[in-house]
Amino acid sequence: MQDHSFGFPGYSYSDTVGDVVDDADQDENGNGIKDGDDMPEVGWSIGPGQNSRSRSLMRRRVWPLLFAVACSKEAPNVAPQLEASVDVEGGVDGVADADSTAPDCRHPGVTASCVDGLCRIEAGCFLMGSPPDEWGRGRNSEDEVPVTLTHSFFIGQHEVTRKDWAAIGLVPPPLADPGAEDIVPCVLPDCPIAKVSWFDALEYANRLSLSQSPPLPACYELTGCTGTVGSDFECSSATPVGGSIYTCRGYRLPTEAEWEYATRAGTRSAFFSGAITANSSESVCGPDPNLEAIGWYCFNSGNTVHPVMQKKANGWGLFDVSGNVMEWVNDGYDPLGYYGGKPATDPNPTFPFRAGTDDRVNRGGKANRASFMSRSALRFYYSRSTRGWTLGFRIARTE
Repeated sequence: MQDHSFGFPGYSYSDTVGDVVDDADQDENGNGIKDGDDMPEVGWSIGPGQNSRSRSLMRRRVWPLLFAVACSKEAPNVAPQLEASVDVEGGVDGVADADSTAPDCRHPGVTASCVDGLCRIEAGCFLMGSPPDEWGRGRNSEDEVPVTLTHSFFIGQHEVTRKDWAAIGLVPPPLADPGAEDIVPCVLPDCPIAKVSWFDALEYANRLSLSQSPPLPACYELTGCTGTVGSDFECSSATPVGGSIYTCRGYRLPTEAEWEYATRAGTRSAFFSGAITANSSESVCGPDPNLEAIGWYCFNSGNTVHPVMQKKANGWGLFDVSGNVMEWVNDGYDPLGYYGGKPATDPNPTFPFRAGTDDRVNRGGKANRASFMSRSALRFYYSRSTRGWTLGFRIARTE
């Protein structure tokens, strides 16, 4: 049994009498949640930085609420719709091409240009993170910061599917012990590949690059690797070939900044489709019309992962960026927010680890979790070796 750490520091959970578990109850790194084996969602323990009252509250009230999923509504039949273009210069969700808090940060116009499952994302600048009044936001981990991306890039129109995985000779993970995660896995060919670790995703990207004609350069140098990809594949280290992930021309994971830039498509709201509907607490699984139109979450999923491209796409043409399965990105997790809270250009080109951890960031939300986890700014993390039925990825490639 492996011990994989994960969490979402910065969130505030309240019980029925107003008690709060917040950042002060976490350890010095903002951690405090442990996962026992893969992602079974059971066997929780509380980090050493929390006091006895907080521990008792978490065990008796907060976690039972947080992980009880009230999926009582039938999934709506929403036909996929492709937003052909978003005129950011004219304003979208109240955002012009230059934000008043960062006047030199200019977002380009957003147009869907997708070919063979890849959508082109024009380089530009955006405010990464969430505004202070966004319901469900991370208290310390999502403060807004201007981020400039100088390389246009392509990103998967949807998550890598089981069919994509098999197309380069890899065997999709078999259906085994699905009940341990309180989710019904999706094992059809067009379902997102899941039960894959961060190292599995990097190895897939390298193999996909080498399978092209002519071959593309591999973007990752993986060392000390053992085991079978998609099963027990482990490596001792991973570094970008050539020194920067942004300059590699092969397939790779998006950086965290690229992922959020592509997901937002010029918007500043909680979802690219609009604002989030507030509930009585983050643990409540309630209706959210804006999210139901674009993604699968606890209220509309029937507690199962779904095939890709069944909901509405964003302005760039991307599907399933909110809900269904979380997606690995390159970056390590910093609980204190983005890039020291300072404006950044092409951040984390070498995706270093935070000292003392092997955490990697996941984005996008889950089919069996509440709406706040599907927000564009939501930051989650797992140990790089974690595998689970709600953990997948999508590929990217620098133009």
